[in-house]
Amino acid sequence: MDQGIERWIKTECGRAKYAQLAQRRGIRARLRLVWFVVIAVLRDVVLSPVSRGIRNLFRIERWIKTECGRAKYAHLAQRHGILARLRLAWFVAIAVLRDVVLSPVSRGIRNLFRAA
Repeated sequence: MDQGIERWIKTECGRAKYAQLAQRRGIRARLRLVWFVVIAVLRDVVLSPVSRGIRNLFRIERWIKTECGRAKYAHLAQRHGILARLRLAWFVAIAVLRDVVLSPVSRGIRNLFRAA
């Protein structure tokens, strides 16, 4: 296998597929190989760090602060169906509003009245 390709295609599965496609001959096979390399490089090199950042942004621990809320989220996330998904979305919206938005405001108001 081409040693330079290991720098661009990170997964063992991707490298095996590259080796398989590189053995084929013909113009269609070469076009398929180029297409595979472009998509694999985009996925493994370009999008992988971006997707890690997006996953970290949407981790539920960042938004729901209490253990009770996280347990309720885990319970609701296991359910299936449209009503269950709506209930989960409603729970997340209210929990985020309460834990992220209102909690700092309520602490500030409490501190304001304590000082007076």
